[in-house]
Amino acid sequence: LAIEGLAAFFIESTFLGLWIFGWDRLSRRVHLATIWLVALGTWLSAFFIIVANSWMQRPVGSEVVDGRAELNDVWALVSNRLGIAAFTHVILVGVTTAAVVVFGVACWHLVSRRNEELFLPAAKLALVVGVPVSALNLAIGSHLGVVITDYQPMKIAATEAQWETCQPCAFSLFQIGGFSADDETPAFSIQIPRLLSVLATGSLDGEVEGLNPLQAEYQSEYGPGNYMPPIRTAYWSMRIMAYLGTLVFFVLALGALLYRRRALATKPWFLWV
Repeated sequence: LAIEGLAAFFIESTFLGLWIFGWDRLSRRVHLATIWLVALGTWLSAFFIIVANSWMQRPVGSEVVDGRAELNDVWALVSNRLGIAAFTHVILVGVTTAAVVVFGVACWHLVSRRNEELFLPAAKLALVVGVPVSALNLAIGSHLGVVITDYQPMKIAATEAQWETCQPCAFSLFQIGGFSADDETPAFSIQIPRLLSVLATGSLDGEVEGLNPLQAEYQSEYGPGNYMPPIRTAYWSMRIMAYLGTLVFFVLALGALLYRRRALATKPWFLWV
């Protein structure tokens, strides 16, 4: 975090200042380079922040001495498998968000019948970036589930409200009830067979440990206590994320199809979406 503050943040702030106050003072190429360096700084900031967070999720490159964690391997810290997967996911989310913002602004101008000669190319650029990046991010997000299963099986069990170990395991698209130890069986559930095994292990027949056996294991290893996260919150927040990410991909893909057919500007319902 100190590196993020002293290096990446200062790269962003310094070159953002040069970009803002460099209009008509710097050459066009140098001026363009300053904003690229701002972007690089933001990516470095994200990397160092996520490295720190990932160490808390999977502490590597350190040892505990007299109750205090001390770093003993910088490379292990920055190459943390959990951190690399999370960083890739976050950066792709950022690029997707940028593409959606540009596409949304372009669609607003198109539906308003203004500046079409400028914003049709802007929409094309947003789609060229947004469609493959959002699709790739769905795959990276799925892989992140496999990585988390290796180090934090309780987190995966919580996102599925999976109380007992299963193999193979179905993924519930939607369920009512089943979010507490007093009510483990959902009153209603729509499930896709074997999908949880794929998302959590990368295999159609993968085993996913349940909340109850993991709770018993952690109590035996670490002492009495409740080691379960808020089940209902984990279950629904994961689905909101996944469903919105999928929705973004389909909206962009449909936009690309309409653009290819030269019909994007003639579909006001889609532009409003």
